Amino acid sequence: GDIPGTKLAALQKVLQSEFLAAVREVYEHVYDTVDTQ
Repeated sequence: GDIPGTKLAALQKVLQSEFLAAVREVYEHVYDTVDTQ
C-alpha cells in the first residue's frame, strides 16, 4: 500500500534523529578514548 507523505516524513525524521544520536554517541566515545591517551 501507499504510505502518506506526512507519515513517511515523520518516519524519516525519527530515523534521522536516532541515527544522529547514535553517531554522536560513538563520536563522543572515540573522542574520550583519544583524549585520555
